[in-house]
Amino acid sequence: MKPNSKQRRDAIIALAKEGNFLFNKTSTILRPVRRVDRYYDSSNEEHLPCSYCLGSYKKKSLHRHANCCNQNNSSSSARKMPRIDGQATLLRGSIIHDVLLKEKLFPRVRVDEVALVVKKDKLICSYGLSYLKGRRSKGNIDFVRQTVRRLARLLMFARSENNCIKEFLDLLFPKHFELIIRGVKKLDDIITTLKTSSLQHWQ
Repeated sequence: MKPNSKQRRDAIIALAKEGNFLFNKTSTILRPVRRVDRYYDSSNEEHLPCSYCLGSYKKKSLHRHANCCNQNNSSSSARKMPRIDGQATLLRGSIIHDVLLKEKLFPRVRVDEVALVVKKDKLICSYGLSYLKGRRSKGNIDFVRQTVRRLARLLMFARSENNCIKEFLDLLFPKHFELIIRGVKKLDDIITTLKTSSLQHWQ
């Protein structure tokens, strides 16, 4: 490639995005494509990677970027879900999801920190998959979506109380019974405050 050519500049930008993506997966700070004199904490929920170029963009602008991304070779008629694809890109190489989860459940799950916990936890995913295999109506999918999010919130609470808990399977021991009860009560109090007690089926 010729020096100062557009092709060379594009290649350098693509290489930088890929390098920053690998850096972001292992570091406590985040290197977005567009930043204002600062880096972000890697837990920042505002950013997701583009599934085409791996650059990290704000969620609000990710869809706009994906439509004009140089690495986007998909047809204009293809269904575009850049936020869902972005979360899947974050999990690349760490967990393999069933096609049924990818096509039926994940597109209906709000893209946020809770959804990322759902997708990272094998037991929560296994629960959702086992339920979906026998019941695939729209109403049942919505029920599974709500339930896996509740399980993820319970896991998040447990992690905040006990640093030894990394995944939902770690909770399934008698010594954590009181912790689970506290977590369910706390989540139920939050839902009750919102006047939509979505944890009633746990009682």
